[in-house]
Amino acid sequence: QPEPRSSSSSASSSKMPIKVKQLLQPSASPAAAAAMRGGWLADEVGMGKTLVVTSLVLAHKSRAKRIADGPFKSFLQLSGWGGGSKAAQEAAASAADLSFRGIFTSPLAFRCTVVVVNNTLVQQWADEIKKFAPGLSVRMFFGSTELKRQAMQGLRECDVLLTTPHMIGNAHHGWGSTLL
Repeated sequence: QPEPRSSSSSASSSKMPIKVKQLLQPSASPAAAAAMRGGWLADEVGMGKTLVVTSLVLAHKSRAKRIADGPFKSFLQLSGWGGGSKAAQEAAASAADLSFRGIFTSPLAFRCTVVVVNNTLVQQWADEIKKFAPGLSVRMFFGSTELKRQAMQGLRECDVLLTTPHMIGNAHHGWGSTLL
């Protein structure tokens, strides 16, 4: 039997697998759906957490505009990921919490969804998201310093940022409190 086709013509839903589209029927309460933001998903192994999160990202893609070069460069410098000498990065990272609030009058609107998983699952989640939704841009803030630097510098374009509880709680990176 052929799969039913969706009548939706939006660019993000056209990349969504048909079976995923069928799972994401319009909410009975659009206001409640629009107000929903963030959450925890703590099902047991094998229950489909990656597919659920991927489906939610596809169904609720951010409409945030790309952050301009100037503010983004300042963000990278203040968070310690803008490059330069190790001493300059450490100084910027230690000053990030104090300086960040004074420079920006409103929060930077990143379009990515931050997903926090156990360090043994970061690569598996990245692979699964790419399998379910190859059109999504996935970055990993985990592992080598270079991998983390690439993740931070690609933050404006990424749809999903995978990280670990350790990276979120690591105050010396300077980004946890400014990003979250």
